Amino acid sequence: MIDDLQAISNRRFHHGSIIYDFHHREIDPAFLDNPTIRKLNRYIEMIQNEDFPVALFNNPSIPRASRMRIANLEHVQKTYLQHYLFEAHLVERITPDQTPIPSYVQDVFRSYKEIAPATKPNHEPVLKNILLRDKRSVAIELPIWRVTGLKKDSLTGHIDLLQVEKQDEGRYEIKILDYKPEGEDKFLFALPQIALYGFMMREKLSPDEHCDLSCYIFDKKIVWKFKPDILQQLDDKLAHYNVPRHWMTFLSN
Repeated sequence: MIDDLQAISNRRFHHGSIIYDFHHREIDPAFLDNPTIRKLNRYIEMIQNEDFPVALFNNPSIPRASRMRIANLEHVQKTYLQHYLFEAHLVERITPDQTPIPSYVQDVFRSYKEIAPATKPNHEPVLKNILLRDKRSVAIELPIWRVTGLKKDSLTGHIDLLQVEKQDEGRYEIKILDYKPEGEDKFLFALPQIALYGFMMREKLSPDEHCDLSCYIFDKKIVWKFKPDILQQLDDKLAHYNVPRHWMTFLSN
């Protein structure tokens, strides 16, 4: 574990009134044969060197992706949409026997129950535990942004967890993960936030044909997988329900 800790680099960013502890480990050098993974590696190095528009994150007039949530749904509408997402294969449920992520979260909860039973762990210990234990993990609290000519159409955010996984036949997957402890009943509301992270990262990397980019939401029981394009695929249904869809501005510019 000491060796693992020594392999982690970090920077602390004060963005607005919130402190973000960005941590990262080196991407496996063998993965750098892929041009998209090389771009990602350079991007992470830029963040470590604070070579990015920090002022953008401290500008209160710049929207944050975390404020983009599906709202104003009636219970029957929410229930229908969740069923639709699964039945149309727009969202995939990944169970604990398919991924260790939920077990890592549970381990943190168990530790807190033993050490501080009156408190529940926040994002920081959960994310750090995964970064240390899951070698696919390369960064937590990773700043992400897009800039346009109009401030209201620019956007910032912080990706909870970024992973890179090598798959069969020389393919790679870049995974954008966000921890939402609210569970199965509420993961739907956070789809815009994480999809926007994926959209912004896809803009920056322009993944090649050998590299996929996917979004994930997870808690201590399950993981939900989807593509950044899910917002466009859901737009007609959300419009029918008169849901404010402020995020569409960022997808069309």
